[in-house]
Amino acid sequence: MVVYTEEVLDKCWREDSVKRGKSNRELLHRESYRRLFEIALDEYLATGGEELPRIDIHIPNWILESIEIELS
Repeated sequence: MVVYTEEVLDKCWREDSVKRGKSNRELLHRESYRRLFEIALDEYLATGGEELPRIDIHIPNWILESIEIELS
């Protein structure tokens, strides 16, 4: 389980929205992003940070790096 603030979720969601907009992909509602974000981070934790999540959302590198720091 990853604990995050609403501010962190908002920053990640906005980054995802920018990436989706630049590639003409459908934007996600914030709550849809939250659900996928939590699933992706759970998957990332389950592999011990060895594999990037295979869910079709953008997760900023700074989030993954902060998890890696906590895992070490």
